[in-house]
Amino acid sequence: MKNRYKQNYSEIKGLGNSNLYLRRSESFFYRKNLEFRKYLFSRNVIPRFVEWGIFQPNIRMVEIGCGHGDKLHLIFQNAKEGSTLIGLDVSSEMLIKGKAKYPDLANIMFQGDAFKLDKLVGKYNVLFYLQILQHFTKDQVKKCLTIAKAYLKSNGKIVVMNTFVPEKPLSRKIFLALKFLYAKLFTMNPDEYRNLTESEFVKIADGVGFRLTKRTSAGFTIRALLLNLID
Repeated sequence: MKNRYKQNYSEIKGLGNSNLYLRRSESFFYRKNLEFRKYLFSRNVIPRFVEWGIFQPNIRMVEIGCGHGDKLHLIFQNAKEGSTLIGLDVSSEMLIKGKAKYPDLANIMFQGDAFKLDKLVGKYNVLFYLQILQHFTKDQVKKCLTIAKAYLKSNGKIVVMNTFVPEKPLSRKIFLALKFLYAKLFTMNPDEYRNLTESEFVKIADGVGFRLTKRTSAGFTIRALLLNLID
């Protein structure tokens, strides 16, 4: 175990090197973190989505930034009769991993860019952004939400799950101090966890044309938000 720890820590510690992005996904720490994230999502978030009435018959849904499909698979399992679900991710390598991990999703996972969404055809009822917007700057978040509007039906919804920086100054300092250590041990993407608070995000969303209607804690500083498109 000691040797494996050294090997994996050595593998993931170079956060400035983007070439390590995919290799770190094989590390012991990252795989365990993914398992924990999936557990939290299934226990804390999916039941809230059910309560919020997100899963309806005959609707069209997209997860943007589906990665290797853990969350997409849980959404797929809860989708109701007649619904359509697809997943988009910019990384072809991640999609290969996801299709191998979840063969039942192989035909609904496609390569696509969150800043274009040009792979989408027609209008959709729900767009999921699950732990993807935390990689982006405020301007990039605004761009994503603006583009999302063009692909939503009337009264469409976006569902956001994000790790937000705490609002209170002391909590923020503690979070930012732990961020570096957490990134070294667990995260795969060196730009993960931009310094965006929940209130800052809601202000951006409101300016674009979305109203926050539901929110829940998904563990630690992770929050899941339901926002409705304002017609």
